[in-house]
Amino acid sequence: MLHDLLGFMFICFAIKQFKGFLRYLWPLAVLMIGLFVYDIFFVFITPLITENNVSVMETVATGKGTGSNEKIPFLFEVPRLTHLTSLESTCDLASPLLLGYGDIGVPGMLVSFALHVDKIFHPQTALRAYYITTVTGYAVGFLLCIVALTLMKTGQPALLYLIPCTLGPFIITALIRGDFLVIWRGKKHIA
Repeated sequence: MLHDLLGFMFICFAIKQFKGFLRYLWPLAVLMIGLFVYDIFFVFITPLITENNVSVMETVATGKGTGSNEKIPFLFEVPRLTHLTSLESTCDLASPLLLGYGDIGVPGMLVSFALHVDKIFHPQTALRAYYITTVTGYAVGFLLCIVALTLMKTGQPALLYLIPCTLGPFIITALIRGDFLVIWRGKKHIA
């Protein structure tokens, strides 16, 4: 529990520090797409090219194959829901879902950016369209990831679901509102 609290505080601090560097969308989009590819590669491709056919990401996160059962400290353990088909769901604490700090922090940077875009571009409106669509996209992506984990019973790269579900709606909202080019190129400073 203390580990999770410290992790949450670390992520909030990191997002706050990055906020000052995010003046426009393209560097954040490039970072997010790069980490999207990185996550997919280390979860799905490395089992095809390693001797023991195991995902490097899963090996590092779970501590398997290292001679110890110590887990990487940069992750949250989320209780796994079991018996989803029955009326009674239970939490399986013995084999939790592993959620890395990057799976929260990277989309969190976009959520923070979205809130600032709303404040800069549309300060007179109470509706925070960019923020709401990005947070909703994160929730949908997270649920998709949990469903995939539950159905496939194997490790999934969370950013595979989170990046398209957050960055996609943000870009679509910017295109609909006519703000995309300004947000992408940074004609107005967003900070």
